[in-house]
Formats: sequence, C-alpha cells, structure tokens
Amino acid sequence: GMASILDDEMQGSHAKPTEEQEAAWFSGLIYDQLGPREGCCLPRFIAENKSEYLRVRNTILKEWYRNPFSYLSLETATKTLGEKDKNIAQAVFEFLKNYGYINAGVLTNQ
Repeated sequence: GMASILDDEMQGSHAKPTEEQEAAWFSGLIYDQLGPREGCCLPRFIAENKSEYLRVRNTILKEWYRNPFSYLSLETATKTLGEKDKNIAQAVFEFLKNYGYINAGVLTNQ
C-alpha cells in the first residue's frame, strides 16, 4: 500500500510518514524539494524562500489531503500557519490551485 511505498522512498526508515509527507507524495511532489513545475513557475519571491514555501505548501496540501472531495478554502488551508507564513500563503494557495494540486475537479461552494 501507500505506506510501504513511502517507507521505501524514505530509505527503509520505519518512521511513520507525517501527514505532510503523505500529502506531498499523494500530490506527486517531494516533501522537502521543489518539483519541476514549482522550479519553473513559482513567483520569484516565493522561490527565494524555499524552506518557507515548502512549509506553507505542505501545510496546504495536508489540509487538502484530509478531505480531497470538498472545496478547500484559503482560510481553512492556512488556519494553522503562523503570521510570517501568511504573507505568502495566498500566493502559494493560488499556485497550487492553478496547477491542479488542490481543488482539482471540485466545484467551489461559492
């Protein structure tokens, strides 16, 4: 199953993957690295803050992964982030939405 595939990817470590790691994997991304799309298409001010971006991205993916069949709002996606991270949260949210990492195939409830 997914857990064993994740274990293999984590060099046989038996630590249970975190929700953020599972969510990144589920999205076809690597938890602690930028994917090719992110490398080319992220706004520069985000790409320059890679660790902050990854933290925000993984948090948003985690919220989406918890309930992938219903629309994820910016508010819900970013509710656990600190003030500093909220500065880029909207841009990260828009990027993930525009590239189909979140809210794919889900109608907004607006």
